[in-house]
Amino acid sequence: MKILLLTPLDKNNCTFFVVQPLGLMYIASSLRKRFNHEIKLLDMKVHFMSDDDALKEIKNFSPDVVGIRSLTVEAAAVHRLLRRIKENHPSCKIIIGGPYTAGSSKRILDDSNVDFVVIGEGEETMCELIAEVEKGNRFPEISGIGYVRDGEVVFTPTRSPIQDLDSIPFPAWDLIDMESYFKLPSWNFHISKHMAVFTSRGCPFKCAYCHNIFGKTTRLRSPENVLEEIDILYNQYEISELKIIDDIFNVNKSRVHNICDMIVGKGYDLDICFPNGLRGDIMDKTTLQK
Repeated sequence: MKILLLTPLDKNNCTFFVVQPLGLMYIASSLRKRFNHEIKLLDMKVHFMSDDDALKEIKNFSPDVVGIRSLTVEAAAVHRLLRRIKENHPSCKIIIGGPYTAGSSKRILDDSNVDFVVIGEGEETMCELIAEVEKGNRFPEISGIGYVRDGEVVFTPTRSPIQDLDSIPFPAWDLIDMESYFKLPSWNFHISKHMAVFTSRGCPFKCAYCHNIFGKTTRLRSPENVLEEIDILYNQYEISELKIIDDIFNVNKSRVHNICDMIVGKGYDLDICFPNGLRGDIMDKTTLQK
């Protein structure tokens, strides 16, 4: 089976800042751990690809499954693209996940070109769903998905979050062209060898504007597991800037201090930025100094 994991580009709602598609990279590594399938990752954003360019890549790869990770703001572009994918590859199964599915899953499934939505974390769900698709099962009963059966939208039970984040294999860095990301500006407007990292998932706060993919309970990777990933990124990919994109990195102060001390102990010449989640009202001077 051939599986294409795709990050779309909506040129009307795009940003100058492009970060590696960690969600799809985690899914790819999880699929590899379980299956022998051929997996390709296509990030339209990093190459500023048109739909026609993407469709050429898809035609060349000829996937059995296309998994798309989408933001809500990209919805129009996503549905336009997947319609063309289905026109050219009618037997290809299309799966949509990402923040767009939170609260919009029923509307997504109104599009007959969508076969499944994955709600919430994707690693375990995608592995189980791919196994069912491989069997030819059009209506799997696994947790965490939605589909249309006999004209009715069906949602299976909510999947429990993954508790042991250290058990998830590191992202599939080899499936992306790392140098392409290094050539683009990062969030602080300069070019650097930068890489994004999740050290935790979830946030206990309930900001109305935020996504809910990871839930409202924080789950933490161990500092040792985080440092093992940083070691690879620093030594193998020679990054100079680490982007911690947790929903809330500083929810546990002692853990933050531990991670910082371990990085300092390695003597790495490494800038760290937090474009996504540092909570100001629980910050203190000691943590800032760390």
